[in-house]
Amino acid sequence: MLSSLYYSALRGTGLTALARRLRDGALILCYHDVVPAGSSEGDPAVHLPVERFTRQLRWLRDHYTVIPLLELTARLAAGASVRGVAAITFDDGYTGTFTLALPVLRQLGLPATVFVVAEAPGQLEGFWWDHPVVAAAVTPERRQGWLTELRGDAQLITTALGAGSAPAPPPTHVPAGWNFVAAAAAAGIDIGVHSATHRTLTMLDDAELEREIKTAAEIIYTRTQAEPAAFAYPYGIWDPRVRRAVRATGYRAAVTLDYGLNTSATDLWSLRRLNVPASISQAAFAGWAAGVRPTAPPLAPARRLAVLVVEDEDNVRRGMVLLAKRLGHDVMSVGNFAEAHQRLNEAAERYDVFLLDVHLDDEHTGFDLFEQLRGEGRGRERRIVFTTGDSISARTRDELQRSERPVLRKPFSLHELSEMLERVAGG
Repeated sequence: MLSSLYYSALRGTGLTALARRLRDGALILCYHDVVPAGSSEGDPAVHLPVERFTRQLRWLRDHYTVIPLLELTARLAAGASVRGVAAITFDDGYTGTFTLALPVLRQLGLPATVFVVAEAPGQLEGFWWDHPVVAAAVTPERRQGWLTELRGDAQLITTALGAGSAPAPPPTHVPAGWNFVAAAAAAGIDIGVHSATHRTLTMLDDAELEREIKTAAEIIYTRTQAEPAAFAYPYGIWDPRVRRAVRATGYRAAVTLDYGLNTSATDLWSLRRLNVPASISQAAFAGWAAGVRPTAPPLAPARRLAVLVVEDEDNVRRGMVLLAKRLGHDVMSVGNFAEAHQRLNEAAERYDVFLLDVHLDDEHTGFDLFEQLRGEGRGRERRIVFTTGDSISARTRDELQRSERPVLRKPFSLHELSEMLERVAGG
């Protein structure tokens, strides 16, 4: 069980409930498959017993206002409060989602979005990660290689492992047929797009990317007569190029597997989700939903980065500097626009990442520094990460979306900072 004693202790002291009340962010849950009790086939992380799923949703119904994903994104876009709001999503379109999960949702009166892999319905052999040979061979390092060098491609991965035909998986473990998907859409379940073939989008060329994003939506519309408005990145992997392609196709929102809650400062095409492990305890589920998740000690960074922190509040700036230094990076900081402007003029090339507060003073914002770097024409604006609090104006939200730069919501954790620095410096 996932740290059940730790989370039981938190719940017993009331800290989980307190965190839930204080966090002004919307929760988006990500499930994959729901299966009968005692089922042990496939990837153990994604097949959740129906009894545990039911307990989680009853708890969710009692502690949150659960609304459709697209209604949640509309609230975010309008800058409305989303405290205590949640949405439920499913990735992959397993048969178990339609035969076991959706009846529970109907019984509890809860809406959901199911993200379907457009070319998977009717596929009898199941998804590659459920193959017994893959399940026996997987390690974190191998999986990373499968998603990068082999592009998350089912045929390439199973061929590389010499995995032949597997025994027929249980009915719940295969992609649902179009009859299930279309019936669910007609009954009011929102159907989203999870690509065409579930490959790693960042590893594909433009033509392949169009098939995974645009053609997939056309297939789903043809088979269900429901026009998909939301997209889920396969494996949760995305980058600015993929995000731009998703947005340009016309999707109103896209979801990642980045952990965290969502505020009006969150980009609508990189929404965070809580990816629910099948083995999670009820106490841990409540803690994760409230934004309380312990992180492992950070690994040594892939390389030592030079980071410039621009933040006008002294205490916040000192905290950000301390976090970045704990990660082993070289950190400089400035507390106002004039100093930051001068530092960028004199030595912008020295820094691998810029952490820029959105609001600096009454006359200047982090966007002014973004424009300064973009005006150089050297691409250094791509090294920027904006930081902001929970509440932002509609104008600021629009500026963030136009900049297409990632955002860290204060206060952020050591783990969140580590992931963001590595992503931006590696991009």
